[in-house]
Amino acid sequence: MFVNKDMVAHDVTEETHKAWASGPMQTGATWKIIPTSDADYYCSIHAVMKGKIVLAR
Repeated sequence: MFVNKDMVAHDVTEETHKAWASGPMQTGATWKIIPTSDADYYCSIHAVMKGKIVLAR
């Protein structure tokens, strides 16, 4: 689950294939995804903000 605790909007976008994206999330908004594989993601609003989902093995 992603929670926007910042004062500005953010989103979550899968980086490689753009397979999923949250859309803009205002302050306090949440977005949930159940990943089926590891994934790199970023904020398309602030492209320097990046992260990675790593599934437990």
